[in-house]
Amino acid sequence: MVAIVLAMCVAGGASAAPQPVLLKGAALQGDIFSDPRAETLPEASETGTVTANDLVAHESADGCLQTGVYQTGRNRFTSSDPYPHDEFMYFLQGGVTLSSTDGTVTEVKAGDGVLLPKGWTGVWDSQGYRKIYVIYDCKPKAP
Repeated sequence: MVAIVLAMCVAGGASAAPQPVLLKGAALQGDIFSDPRAETLPEASETGTVTANDLVAHESADGCLQTGVYQTGRNRFTSSDPYPHDEFMYFLQGGVTLSSTDGTVTEVKAGDGVLLPKGWTGVWDSQGYRKIYVIYDCKPKAP
């Protein structure tokens, strides 16, 4: 069985020791969204509205790093505004075609990982997928 361990960084006192967050391979391919922390939400895109599932497995104490599992159906987004954060995605099922504004086309399939950098623009087109994601989005601190 494949297991993915994500290090957990938790700020706190002596009683809040950081612990690994384990996402078991069988659950990732199966019933991960039966976890009570999972959310079901509508996802609107250029192809219509579908039901999506999101399980946030960990968020850093400073809010800069978030990781989890996401699943959705057919969707298409044209991103003219720069992508708001860095996001690494590992596709467990399905995939996506990323057509960058400069004409570069990146095909991502199950078993592939891809980093969508902050500032990316283009078209995201998918028949549906399940992915593990890691988002880095740290807002500059006020002086």
